[in-house]
Amino acid sequence: MPDLSAPDADKTTTRSRPAGRILGGVLGIAGAAALVLAAIALPPASASDAVGVSVSPVPVDQQRSCAGPAVRLGGGADGSATAITAFGRPDFTAGTPTALGAGIIALANIDVPSSESGATPVSLAAPSAGAPDALLAAAQTETVATADVAGLAAAACVEGASTSWLLAGATDTGRSTMLLLTNESAVSATVDLALYTGEGPVAAPGLTSIAVPPAAQRTISLAGYAPGQAQLAVGVSSRGGLISAALQQSIVRGLEPGGLDLVGATAPAASELTIPGLRITTAVAVLAIPSMP
Repeated sequence: MPDLSAPDADKTTTRSRPAGRILGGVLGIAGAAALVLAAIALPPASASDAVGVSVSPVPVDQQRSCAGPAVRLGGGADGSATAITAFGRPDFTAGTPTALGAGIIALANIDVPSSESGATPVSLAAPSAGAPDALLAAAQTETVATADVAGLAAAACVEGASTSWLLAGATDTGRSTMLLLTNESAVSATVDLALYTGEGPVAAPGLTSIAVPPAAQRTISLAGYAPGQAQLAVGVSSRGGLISAALQQSIVRGLEPGGLDLVGATAPAASELTIPGLRITTAVAVLAIPSMP
């Protein structure tokens, strides 16, 4: 006998498909109608409904850091030959400090004891409120004459930066170089140093993650990292607070002090160099200037 169950099942399935399509269409139409009703019920948006905030930037105070008195190895009260001590008293000059309301603030958080005169590194601040176009400039000079250090050191007081390069210094016979790291801000700084000599980069422990607290100065003798070097270059990068970096170099020739120098950050590397304030008055002088590639 023929099997009659299969044809009946096919007929049942064929009849159920149109019903499913009809049900799906009804649900789609109902959903679309609900969206239309919701759009009609909502009030129309207008430009006046947008929430705005008016922000007026406040200029920050101008700050300049001065390196402070000269430093040297030895000479401390404990007689240690490796301790760094300060000596002398620098003179500070600021551009129109009275008109700008500038104040000289001594940095008390320093790792070098104050000199016998009580001098310390300082920070100059001038409020920008009321004088947004006025600029603050400052510099320090110091003349020293001791048995092992003598000379005139002068340098500008500068703003802190997250990155700076110093191309100076030496640690060979008769020369000592100190790196001065000043954090004039109210935020702690973590400093990493990239030290180079004429032989290439220096890999030594202690050159990274140097903590400089707020309103503080840290002094580092580079002879401990690169001894016996005639050429030095130091890259300073900081996280957190901004750092004002300077190099102090002193020279002794034989038994006689030969000079003192204070060097600030140099201009960043570039393919072009602009020298401001150079006046060329004759064609002969123009021809005497060498061409740069």
